[in-house]
Amino acid sequence: MEDENLKFEDFLSDESFPEALVRFQKEKNLTDEECAGQADISVKSWQFYKKGKRHPISNTVLLIAIVLELNVEETEYLLHTAGYHFEENNCTDKIVRKCIEKKEYNLDMIYKMLETMGQSPLNKRRVQKSPVQMLSIARKMKKDNSQ
Repeated sequence: MEDENLKFEDFLSDESFPEALVRFQKEKNLTDEECAGQADISVKSWQFYKKGKRHPISNTVLLIAIVLELNVEETEYLLHTAGYHFEENNCTDKIVRKCIEKKEYNLDMIYKMLETMGQSPLNKRRVQKSPVQMLSIARKMKKDNSQ
């Protein structure tokens, strides 16, 4: 019996990772500079991903999904086009998936959660905020959410 909600064809894609990346970026109306800056990667690297000249590791795909504020289904799709998926036994994947489910796209907060759980940041170049900076960010988010 075939589950009507999940079909084998849903996992087949004619779209490559670069094509999906370009489409999602265009849908979000973000420039290469904005995306690369938020991801803390070079614009050249971002453009290489878009042109298929460089293939991202799975954590970079997750980072891109956060920067583009993709939902869980879109993130799963982007991971799939790059040859990855959320790993059930991977702590980083669990944390990132939960953040995306809750529409928490603040990289500083996500990185703090990863650090608290003993995980590395998605982009190791990313500079961690001090506890005082994190408290300030948390207060601002709480204030923004209460309005």
